[in-house]
Amino acid sequence: MLLALAAGALLGPANRAAADAAAQLRLAALLEEAGGLAGERRRLALSAALQRALPAGGAGARGGRVRPAAAPGKRLGGLAHLIDRWWPPGFGNGWPAGLAPGTGRRAAEAEGIGRAAAIEVLVNAVVPAALATGAWSEAEAEAAWAALPSPGTYGKLRPLERWLGGTEAAPFASAALLQGGLLLHADYCAKGACGRCPLSPPG
Repeated sequence: MLLALAAGALLGPANRAAADAAAQLRLAALLEEAGGLAGERRRLALSAALQRALPAGGAGARGGRVRPAAAPGKRLGGLAHLIDRWWPPGFGNGWPAGLAPGTGRRAAEAEGIGRAAAIEVLVNAVVPAALATGAWSEAEAEAAWAALPSPGTYGKLRPLERWLGGTEAAPFASAALLQGGLLLHADYCAKGACGRCPLSPPG
């Protein structure tokens, strides 16, 4: 589950076909393919296996429409670094020891995965997978989620952010607040229901 969610978080909706294909990989098989290797050779083997998961060798991914740093090949290379770190040689395929409750964003940072992408991995992969698998308690997952900073306001939320800019605190200063903004946008802004939004002025 964690591998699939991390792949989806890194590749994003612009590369949904690639994310779905990468998510079909079984972690045990992936680790077995890189068995006996260590260091850079192991990361290259993991990266090659992930690259093969892209539809038609990558033709199905929309890498040309995203920033170079977010291109599918770059992100899968970063995912290979995370796999190498989370499941080191001889560890097995259980819950990564390095992803304990209270884990900060640096646990998801790697070559090809910067601050914003690392936060996305924690919000959309590590925390939900930890809760779903029982690796963390509900209280631990909630505390970890609440402590995460915002990865940066998404473009579609910038009008709402400007509208809320009169408040003392930044409206989307944390990952939790940003997720709330996304829900508001989906339920009201995207449906032209500004007058019915809980944040609309009375009257």
